Amino acid sequence: MPDNPLAPLAALVASPESGNHPKAEEGSPNEYFRRKYPKVAKNRGHAFQMKYGSGGRKTVAAVSEDFLAEAIGPAGTPQAPTVFLPSEERFYQYSPGDGIYLEVSDHTLGAQLSEIIREAALNTDPMTDVSNLQYGLCSSSQTRQILQRARGLLAVKSFFKDGAAPELIPCKNGVLNLDSGELNPFSPEQGFRHKLDVPYEPSAVCPTFMRVLESSMAKEDINLFQRWCGLALTGANHSQALMILVGTSGGGKGTCVRVLKGILGSSQMATLRPKQLTSRFEIGRFVGRTLLYGPDVGPDFFNCDGAAVIKSLTGGDPMTVEMKNSNERPELKCSFNVIVTANARLSVKIEGDQDAWRRRLRIIHFTGPPPTAPIHNLSELILAREGSGVLNWMLQGLVQLKQADWQLEQTAAQKSAVDDMLSESTSDLLFVKDVLYTEAQKSLTHRDCYSQYQNYCSGKHWNGLSQKAFGSRIDTLVSNIFGVPARNDIRDHQGRQQRGWKGIACKS
Repeated sequence: MPDNPLAPLAALVASPESGNHPKAEEGSPNEYFRRKYPKVAKNRGHAFQMKYGSGGRKTVAAVSEDFLAEAIGPAGTPQAPTVFLPSEERFYQYSPGDGIYLEVSDHTLGAQLSEIIREAALNTDPMTDVSNLQYGLCSSSQTRQILQRARGLLAVKSFFKDGAAPELIPCKNGVLNLDSGELNPFSPEQGFRHKLDVPYEPSAVCPTFMRVLESSMAKEDINLFQRWCGLALTGANHSQALMILVGTSGGGKGTCVRVLKGILGSSQMATLRPKQLTSRFEIGRFVGRTLLYGPDVGPDFFNCDGAAVIKSLTGGDPMTVEMKNSNERPELKCSFNVIVTANARLSVKIEGDQDAWRRRLRIIHFTGPPPTAPIHNLSELILAREGSGVLNWMLQGLVQLKQADWQLEQTAAQKSAVDDMLSESTSDLLFVKDVLYTEAQKSLTHRDCYSQYQNYCSGKHWNGLSQKAFGSRIDTLVSNIFGVPARNDIRDHQGRQQRGWKGIACKS
């Protein structure tokens, strides 16, 4: 006779959570989820709280938010896991069909969780009341609570590659290991959220694209552009360089950039707007992007308050950003590649940072004439027929750049182009130093000074400042360099009083 004659009866009514009810879970939603999510069940126990009535009737009373949160993560769904990036306040879910992680909204995840909960209702025995699974426990308010838990349980840090492994290139048809030459299938563990829009084909070539380059720029500029395009493949600015393409309209700049965009994919690109960089949410637009593009910009594109921020965007500096519709302030490591196209010469707002700009700037001049019979869809034709060939050309540039330890070296002529741009950006300062001098018996009006400044810029083929901009800066420069203040009683050639300087003259 057993010590406790009531033991068999106690076993029938004990809660399943106590572990003393061996048959109570058979056919229940908990049993189904334990089979479907064994790792989560081992970590979190039961997915649902059950209540038991007379005659073996079972009712689902509540859901385990931790269990459901982990069910959509790597432990529960390893073939298509969901992760949360606290630094961006975003969920990402691996897409087996694409081979990369795609951003997924709370609404989409909530719908997925509702389907998972309803699925449990369809895989349980008739003795279980599943009405809660079909209604209350799969409601939007319940899934919001689960996702709130998921923000903590599925949080990852520095999960995506984003340039951290430049030897791995995610192509359309697999992941290319640049060191071994092997093309491997995608997997969730690789952590890519971008891939190229063209497949890797080792033997592909691009004769049409090469003809476009050869008709547009010098041979050494083609090589510089090739190495920079290889840099763009990595998803990070390891060289801390900024590429500028300058030339007349129709000279090939747009075709080159459109082909580049077609290789990388539009999801990697964002428009660069320097004048907006000091606004609250502008840099938040760049989260998840790798390439910033300024199309057909004006001469003053870099001559604004936000220009200095561009150096930080390319230098790997961490920046705290604001996101719309969020109170979070995630930190973003800014290592963006940047390319700008312009029809006219550009100037930069120099604020004691001339050397920093000199280290970053790379300028290529498109010197070829526009084609007599332009092909308006040329970039699309190149991508359709030679996309993989262009990719191979870019990969060759990447190999060269890696061998140079990421130094995007320039020829003497290319360095001279950068120096000329920076000199033009300080044309008023150079004019004062080169042309003005002190002589007690001489005087100079603002108007005559600006006329001489225009001649100075014209002789160097520079785009000088407007008269208004020149007038707002020249007084300070003359005062700082010569110690002579401006005054309003300087006589011009007609004897009228004008603003100018006593004791300042221009070299002929």
